[in-house]
Amino acid sequence: MKRQPQLHAWKVTTRKNQSVIMGLRSTPAARTYAIGKITRPAKGCGPLAAFRTKINARAFVSTERLRGRIYRCVYQRTRATKVWYSPSPGYLIEYGIDCLPKGTILCRSIRLLPPRRRTR
Repeated sequence: MKRQPQLHAWKVTTRKNQSVIMGLRSTPAARTYAIGKITRPAKGCGPLAAFRTKINARAFVSTERLRGRIYRCVYQRTRATKVWYSPSPGYLIEYGIDCLPKGTILCRSIRLLPPRRRTR
């Protein structure tokens, strides 16, 4: 079986490495990321989101006035075209890809890569 090439993107997290969903930091869908570990969506929630380019990630951080972090990451594609989560039983919140920030990509899983060391 042929091995798939790794897909790279950029993930925005809070300073505590938690996900940010449409500017919200505390939702049932929020995930905590660890460098080098695979993160998947919470049970009953839709795909994870990342950004295609670092420029898109920086624009999101600036627009949302976040004091977050931007990590390079490896992700697995999903065919989903929206994200969703359920804040309470019987209630579902959905955002189509066209409602998400510019450059958003949807992912089945994300693994944060360690920050690169700057060389002089």
